[in-house]
Amino acid sequence: MLGSSCISWLSKKEPTEATSSYEAEYREAFTATVECVWLKRLMADLGVGQFATTIFTDRQSALAFARNLVFHARTKHIEVHYHYVMKRFSAGEISVAYVPR
Repeated sequence: MLGSSCISWLSKKEPTEATSSYEAEYREAFTATVECVWLKRLMADLGVGQFATTIFTDRQSALAFARNLVFHARTKHIEVHYHYVMKRFSAGEISVAYVPR
């Protein structure tokens, strides 16, 4: 959403099977992060001012992993490109927040 207008929306079947709900949610955060970073850069190129970007998740474990740059044995099976969420969070391009179900 930009103001009260929807500017991007996506729904698709996940191409791979997640082994946990945390992993599935983290993969979705990756997809949202890629889209948000692209939109922010597009808006900057168009001369529209900077705006805050927040990725919401209903899994506290996915939120904790996005905020914590330490890799754990439990997460070593997650493909490396999904760690883009952590990189964009640490760079300050996005923020992540918990939203209860």
